Amino acid sequence: MESGKKILDNIKNYRPVVNLWSSVRIKFIVIIVTILLVVITSVAAALAIAIIRPYKNLLSNSLLLQTKILLDNLELRVQNRFLNSSQEDFDFLLLNRVTFPEAKYVVVTGRNPDASQEGIHYVLATDYPDITKLINTNRYIPGVSQFHPEGIGEILQKLMHINNEATALVHQHLESIELLTAEMQGLEMQRRDPYVLKRQTEIQANIRYLEAKLQAQLSVLADQGFGSYPDYSIENLSKNRTEYLFYEPILYYNAENPQENVQGIVFVDVSVEGLLEKISEQQNRLIRLIVEISLVVLTAGIFTAWFLSSIFVRPLGLLAAHVALIRDTDDKEKLAGKSVKVTSRDEFGMLGTTINDMTERLAAAAALSKDLRVGKEIQKMFIPLDLSSSGRKLTTGSHRDSYSEFFGYYEGAHGVSGDYFDYRKLDSYHYAVIKCDVAGKGVPAALIMVEVATLFQSYFQNWNYKRDGYNLSSIVMRINDVIESHGFTGRFAAFSLCIINMRVGDAYFCNAGDNVVHIYDKQAKRLKSYTLRSGSAAGAFSSEMISLNGGYPVEKIHLNCGDILFLYTDGIEESKRKLRVPISKSKDDSDLVLSTEKENDSHLLGIDSETLGNDRVEAIIEAVFARKKFVLKKRQSDFIYEQMDFDFSSCNGTIEEAVLALISVEKVFRMYKDSSAQPFDCVQVDKKIDTFLSKYFLQYDIYASDKVPQPIYDEYFYYKRVKEDIQYDDLTILGIARRVPV
Repeated sequence: MESGKKILDNIKNYRPVVNLWSSVRIKFIVIIVTILLVVITSVAAALAIAIIRPYKNLLSNSLLLQTKILLDNLELRVQNRFLNSSQEDFDFLLLNRVTFPEAKYVVVTGRNPDASQEGIHYVLATDYPDITKLINTNRYIPGVSQFHPEGIGEILQKLMHINNEATALVHQHLESIELLTAEMQGLEMQRRDPYVLKRQTEIQANIRYLEAKLQAQLSVLADQGFGSYPDYSIENLSKNRTEYLFYEPILYYNAENPQENVQGIVFVDVSVEGLLEKISEQQNRLIRLIVEISLVVLTAGIFTAWFLSSIFVRPLGLLAAHVALIRDTDDKEKLAGKSVKVTSRDEFGMLGTTINDMTERLAAAAALSKDLRVGKEIQKMFIPLDLSSSGRKLTTGSHRDSYSEFFGYYEGAHGVSGDYFDYRKLDSYHYAVIKCDVAGKGVPAALIMVEVATLFQSYFQNWNYKRDGYNLSSIVMRINDVIESHGFTGRFAAFSLCIINMRVGDAYFCNAGDNVVHIYDKQAKRLKSYTLRSGSAAGAFSSEMISLNGGYPVEKIHLNCGDILFLYTDGIEESKRKLRVPISKSKDDSDLVLSTEKENDSHLLGIDSETLGNDRVEAIIEAVFARKKFVLKKRQSDFIYEQMDFDFSSCNGTIEEAVLALISVEKVFRMYKDSSAQPFDCVQVDKKIDTFLSKYFLQYDIYASDKVPQPIYDEYFYYKRVKEDIQYDDLTILGIARRVPV
């Protein structure tokens, strides 16, 4: 008991340890931080679009505008130089050009002085020191060296289209100008009157207008010819390409050759490194700003989340501690008056109130349960079971003499019930035996059972063979009258009553609704079932009605030496367990059918549970006496089994081993391992059953790997991290062997 108390203290001191990284507080903070990161990322992306892109556009367009101004200025000055050879020479013209830092060099190209050489890409002037890298001659010769930068072919092709458009415009305007000029010449030959003078003035004005219009349209074409190689755009800006060659055609009307209006090209090489650096600096500045703001927001968010989570976690902690107290308190009656104080008026407050109500009800139920446990102990006093060192009835009882051997087992399901067996020695050879199963559960069933036990003991206390003989009908009828007189609705007792002459082996049975007798035939080495004439269950009908139907007949069954009579209630055969794998369903909703997996398999396809069954009971008992192996196949679904192995080859073939084997297999039948099992998930196992399992159950180490004594009752162990299906009915079995006298 002291070791049990120590374990109980350890259980009571146990409190759930919450992993910091899986706590509600950390999860709450992670959620808040995640939301903040999403918001910050969204804002950062919006800022990048709203600030960086316009800034990038501004710098890019500014550079483009400066380049255009430079090219327009150079184009105008070069055009003037072409039209007036007395103007400054090309080299001096470039020295006085408009400049800005990004413009690396300027190249002016035009036609070769030799008319036989076609093209407008002959270098006329440049300020590029390394011009030899971009020309076709070993040294720079003005008007002779051809300018061959990357993309010159595309540039010349584009400007050829510009020249064709300019030629078309020139021809169109020249026709009008020539008509006006011819008219002017005709007027000059006439006498000068006011009308002629006026008309000459109009013609001169029209010619100037057409020339100005032509020049304006040529300027528009020149602007259309403005471009760069490669194409300069915001999308193309990259550190992989830092230089762009901008160009603009020198376009004006050439009266000497109207077919050639593009007289040359002005090139400017522009570097975008400075532009990219400014954009990068702005991006870095924005990133630093966003990071600084984000750190401040995240820090504030973490502290805020920590504070807010404390508001939620504290009541949760109180509730968890109180639930742990409920779980760890074995005597739930001690929970009376204990409550958790949650002052909030929200859902936590509602949960706290509900838990407090549950605690009080658990305490009240525990008090009632204690009374039922006391009643159960009192009930067991009527059953011939062995006593513990403290005077409590255990689960087994035995008796042995020269002619007979008795061994019984009883384990109730819930509280008090109606299962019962007893045997009394009447004289040197005779024994009276009863096995009873009262319908229903609880106090009414227990009261009926006590009445049956009292009447049984009272009758056989003064039994005399010569006076009473084997006439059991009277006592069975008396029991029926007593139960029937109470008028219990739906309550009755099904029992078998017999007197056995152990010397000669004759057993005289009288049954009330329990007419199946199981006897192990030692010679045939098999368990046989005998069906007696059925009498009405006691308490269901009055004696008069039962007498009209033949009463309670007495029948004799002979037991040979070594034969064993087994009396057990339906709690053994009808022991039930759940299937752990989803069951198969009939596609057409047809009726359930029997499984054809085995010949003796009575499982219905589509049912989510299975019972131990009479076939298994017979096989277990026969395996013990045959000293062979028994395989328990536990269904997991309609067609999937889990195999449990028992090796009874080392058994001695005793009645005690047969009874314990049956109870042990039934225990394993309902037990199961579950990956979700916690330390507080445990199965209570009788120590005698544990000893038997340790000897004969081959998977014992799997189920009993974490075995501890039951902290209150010495006769039990706990198998921790193991689960079991509920025991629906009492386990009641009595084995009676006829011995060969020594």
